[in-house]
Amino acid sequence: MVTELQRQMPPSWLPLLVQYFPDLLWLKDPAGFYLMCNHAFEAFFGVSEQTVIGKTDGDFVVQDGADTPVPALLLHQAALTGQSSQEWWVAADGRRVLFDVVQIPLRLADGQVVGVFGTARDVTREYAGRQALRASEDRFRAIFEGSGALAIQGYAPDGTVLYWNPASEALYGYRAEEALGRKLFELIIPPAARELVVSEVAQMFRLRQAVPAARLDLQHKDGHLVPVYSSHAMVESAQAGLTLFCLDIDLSSLVQAENARRDSERRYRTLFDATGDGIFVLHGQVVVDCNRAAAGHFHCDRTWLIGRSLTDLSPAVQEGEVLTAQLLAFYFMAGTCAETQRVEWCHVRADGGIFEAEWHVTAVDIAGEPHHLVSFHDITERKKSAQLIWQQANFDLLTALPNRNFFQDGLAQAIRATARTGGQLALMFIDLDNFRQVNDTLGHRVGDLLLRSAARRLQECVRSTDVVARLGGDEFAIVLRDMHELSSLERVVQQVLQRLAAPFYLVDEPAYVSASIGITVYPDDADNPDVLQSNADQAMFAAKKLGRNRFCYFTSGMQAQAQAHASLCNDLRNPAAAEQFHLMYQPVVDLRSGQLVKAEALLRWMHPTRGLIKPSEFIPVSEDTGLVVDIGNWVFREAVGHVKRWREAYSFDLQVSINVSPVQFYSDGENISAWLNYLESLPLGCAGVALEITERLLLESTDMVTAQLDRFRAAGVQVLLDDFGTGYSSLSYLKQFHLDYLKIDRSFITNLEQGENDLALCEAIIVMAHRLGMKVVAEGVETEGQRQRLIAAGCDYAQGFLFSPPLDGMAFERLLQQLQPGGFLLRPSPARSDGVPG
Repeated sequence: MVTELQRQMPPSWLPLLVQYFPDLLWLKDPAGFYLMCNHAFEAFFGVSEQTVIGKTDGDFVVQDGADTPVPALLLHQAALTGQSSQEWWVAADGRRVLFDVVQIPLRLADGQVVGVFGTARDVTREYAGRQALRASEDRFRAIFEGSGALAIQGYAPDGTVLYWNPASEALYGYRAEEALGRKLFELIIPPAARELVVSEVAQMFRLRQAVPAARLDLQHKDGHLVPVYSSHAMVESAQAGLTLFCLDIDLSSLVQAENARRDSERRYRTLFDATGDGIFVLHGQVVVDCNRAAAGHFHCDRTWLIGRSLTDLSPAVQEGEVLTAQLLAFYFMAGTCAETQRVEWCHVRADGGIFEAEWHVTAVDIAGEPHHLVSFHDITERKKSAQLIWQQANFDLLTALPNRNFFQDGLAQAIRATARTGGQLALMFIDLDNFRQVNDTLGHRVGDLLLRSAARRLQECVRSTDVVARLGGDEFAIVLRDMHELSSLERVVQQVLQRLAAPFYLVDEPAYVSASIGITVYPDDADNPDVLQSNADQAMFAAKKLGRNRFCYFTSGMQAQAQAHASLCNDLRNPAAAEQFHLMYQPVVDLRSGQLVKAEALLRWMHPTRGLIKPSEFIPVSEDTGLVVDIGNWVFREAVGHVKRWREAYSFDLQVSINVSPVQFYSDGENISAWLNYLESLPLGCAGVALEITERLLLESTDMVTAQLDRFRAAGVQVLLDDFGTGYSSLSYLKQFHLDYLKIDRSFITNLEQGENDLALCEAIIVMAHRLGMKVVAEGVETEGQRQRLIAAGCDYAQGFLFSPPLDGMAFERLLQQLQPGGFLLRPSPARSDGVPG
């Protein structure tokens, strides 16, 4: 059935126009059934015209799902009367699109509605543009009206105020109603600048270009100047034409802060320059700032330092050394320090001088850039003092050789190094023979020169890798490293002996010494530094006993001897040892009269397990340990007690001689000087006691020893020189010391009857002693023939088994009783069972 509307359809070209029209088009009959729709309609809703025709608004559903709503317009019955609106529709792909929708009723001439023609045009972009413009205008208005920090004014070409926002009211003090319509120049431009501003404003309008932003001082309503940062813009609009907008930022707080910063900077710069420590500010390794003290340390002004790198300020490195910059990078890793770092560094001054400084480095951030703050002070003198202290603690001041302390550390290090390489090491202890004689005869100054020369000679005998040290006095040590064969060691030893035996030309006459050398080898003898030193010491003393000017290797026998020495030392330290000592007395007889006039007190030690220990065994041990002082004091008081009783009981001018160790003269505690005080406090007096000393005391004599001996002799205590003839410089000392007796050693008496040489020596000693005002005592007289020869030679006194063996105190007292009156003991008699001669 052809409807009236279809009969009224336009020519055939018109449907093509409708179908390809870009807007959405549709046609419905009065009942609301779709008669047609164009391609744009189909594409938007994702339907075909065939599925739409014959459907009503209630039937029509977009085919891509029930979630897509039917456009509200399609359901409006008001369209029969005509309608236009804007509607948001949802497309088949989910887009929301805004359409301008127009629906027009189609009427016949009589007014009958035969259909509804609808059209929808996409206006989404126009809508978005309008919204953006509206938002921009709102933002602009909000900025202009609501900005509390940005004062905005608008001016006409003649300077009339067109716009004045609230921030301008707060900044310049004029309300908007006061400012609008007035001239810019009379409001905020200071009088002195008005003419210039009028000219600049006119030029901006003429060129239609604003001048660059600038920092200005504008005038407040009350007359004070307001510092602002002012930027300008030329804006042209249809309503207002060309307008100059000024945007001003209040700088008052910034100016105040800047002034405060400058004041603070001046204060800190004053402190910066007033501190005594030098201060660098480094960027990388370049000095960007420094204080006066830093310039003073470098003997220059600040301008010389700024811009120089730390490499420039450090001494030139030698080839093969780590570059200064590389070494410094260690302290500035990654440009930061977690905390203040302490660094010692060497610097070169502007004048070329060198000084050492201690740095304290801290990482700081300056303007967002990593920097380092370095405070430093000159430690050159402190380092010199520390070096001097270290030198004095570790090196001998006289010879500049390592001292005992440094030597021991060096020996331990050398042993560890040798252990790693698997080689051998030799340790030599060297003692200068006869040095004390040179020191005493030629003086201490010459002795010091000799020690220096000896040190140089020792260094010339070894390699640079070996160590020469002075252990003290005239004792030296050498550590020979990397020893591969014994022959090379002995070559060094022989060279040392030869070089030290050569004369030392220090004064007008040459000085002569020799050397006793003890040698031990690592690891053959020991692997411990202390044990090696003990071994070398034992070997050195063994060399001395062999006759000096020779060397001796350490042996296991020496070790056994040392262990025995240590065991004996422990026994001596035992308090019970004091109860194991007792004195024996051996008579000394006047050879011509046969009268017993003296006795020698002899110490004996009866050990509970070892039995009788000879003095030659335990006296050296007691001297090494210092125990000889206490032992000697006991001997002295015991002997004095006996001789006091015997002299009082028998009216006999008996004299007891007491052997004295050199150690007793040098003791820091009670020494033999206290003996004299004790003797002078007794009615016995000093004549009843004599001191027996050895040549070793004279050899090691000092002014203190000489003074003590002189004091004893002045008080009436006689002095005997024991074992005369066995020393090395006996004759030179006889003229230096005042002695009362010489005791001829028993080694000369033993062969007195068989050899003429020993008799000649005894005669010579006796004659010499008498010429020097001394009496002579012969030791070890055992035969009548020996006695007769001594009498013939003019000897004064004798002691030995010919007259009596050593007797304990009780036996000696019985002997005195037996000899009364007169005390004559001419020849030995058979001994009774109690040990006293019959």
